[in-house]
Amino acid sequence: MSNLLLCKPQELVKCVHNIYSEGSVENVSLYDFLEAISKSKLLKIGLLSTQFPLSKDMLVPKKYYDNFDSLGISCDSEIHLKKPEGAVFAKIIKELDTKPENVIFVDDQQKCVDAGNQLGINSVQFINNKQLAKDLVRFKVPGEIGPFLHFLD
Repeated sequence: MSNLLLCKPQELVKCVHNIYSEGSVENVSLYDFLEAISKSKLLKIGLLSTQFPLSKDMLVPKKYYDNFDSLGISCDSEIHLKKPEGAVFAKIIKELDTKPENVIFVDDQQKCVDAGNQLGINSVQFINNKQLAKDLVRFKVPGEIGPFLHFLD
């Protein structure tokens, strides 16, 4: 792509990162919540993210990788699985060693939520942190995570 645009590859990467950084806000409260749950070992946490290499580091910062028991990032996958393909859900469920009915899938795109629901996965559309906290209570997530819900305020 840099050849087509007549620029150096690192200049192209910098431009793409600038574009993404202008339009995105890191949801630190959500990541703090996930880190607390991860450290508590109360639940397993997986990440499914459809990304391409230039957006990945901006939208899925490596500093949070340790919060997840399984990572499914499309551009890292050897078979490039993407949401809402059913195979990507199957892959992460297998890695988490669980069943679809034991999963709560959260995504900001309704088509991905619909795909999860069709596979028997409890799925909700992410609107904001407060709504997520309400949905977790609605799904009767183990009561032990109650003390961590304050991160989502």
